[in-house]
Amino acid sequence: MTTILLIRHAVNDYVKTGKLAGWTPGVHLNEDGVAQAKLLGERLAAVPLQAIYSSPLERAVETAEAVREHHAHLPLNVLEGVGEVQFGEWQGMSLNELRRRKLWDVVQRTPSRATFPGGESFPRGAVPGRARHRRVGEGTPGAGGRGVQPLRRHQADRRPLSRHAPRQFPAYRDFDGVD
Repeated sequence: MTTILLIRHAVNDYVKTGKLAGWTPGVHLNEDGVAQAKLLGERLAAVPLQAIYSSPLERAVETAEAVREHHAHLPLNVLEGVGEVQFGEWQGMSLNELRRRKLWDVVQRTPSRATFPGGESFPRGAVPGRARHRRVGEGTPGAGGRGVQPLRRHQADRRPLSRHAPRQFPAYRDFDGVD
């Protein structure tokens, strides 16, 4: 049986700007984030990982690299279809301003009904992620579809995937950083 560890990237300074990062390029881990990622790597050092996957966002790759330091025999597989939902016009906007929009309540209460202006909906954004999870779980090279596979994800796209992954992979685990 395949176990997938769904891991959110460690912290970054973009959060302090009070803006929605989304796919903003150049968002890297800050000093605390580097420490979190290092602790995560240490925590997973003894876990017999079969593969390591990450979204292409810098903060996710940096978190994955900290795990890879303890599993140097494994390549880091960057998956383009695994990442933040496309927030469209909302990307880079002030969270305080976004909270005043009607769509904010929809996003918070029933995200499956939200479509971001100029972006995508959570369900549409989750489809490539679910497909990638299926491929990750079924076809890790050399693992015979078994083993433990960490996958770096983002807060916004965890909710829709959290509903599907447990059915596909009974040993699925979703956690933030080093909780």
